[in-house]
Amino acid sequence: MKRVIVYTSNTGHTKMYADMLGEKLNLDVYDLKEAKGKVNKDTEVIYLGWVSASMIKGLKKAMKSFNVILVGAVGMMEKSNDYTKFMDINKIDLPFFYLRGGVNYDKLKGLKKTLLQMVGRAFEKNCKPEEKETLELFKNGGSFVSEKNLEEMIDFINKKNTL
Repeated sequence: MKRVIVYTSNTGHTKMYADMLGEKLNLDVYDLKEAKGKVNKDTEVIYLGWVSASMIKGLKKAMKSFNVILVGAVGMMEKSNDYTKFMDINKIDLPFFYLRGGVNYDKLKGLKKTLLQMVGRAFEKNCKPEEKETLELFKNGGSFVSEKNLEEMIDFINKKNTL
């Protein structure tokens, strides 16, 4: 069975992960819009989407259009041990992985940029000492994209080759 990676990216972090994953697994990589004309319904899709307000962008469209077998969410917050609520909000009942991305204020425009800066100011008021790294991300932007962050997902895919 053929397998591909489909993604939606806002400021580039998800695209970076999709490209790295495609290279590591030797899979074709498609932007969600591009995939609609190139990926068949029976092709297994690993979907990566960026997170905004706990929602994985493009996931609903991907689930309707493709045979999604695994979901990866790319967000700016630190990794957690419990994604139950996040999975419930996004109605995910598939293997799920969270990848820490980042913030690129140069690529954010208008309302998205303003809202993120407002959330950052609110975050700063209640920031715990262990969240200093995330506070710096809100203030100055930055990226946590790393091949190391993909290791758990790659191991899972390799062990469950048929998912």
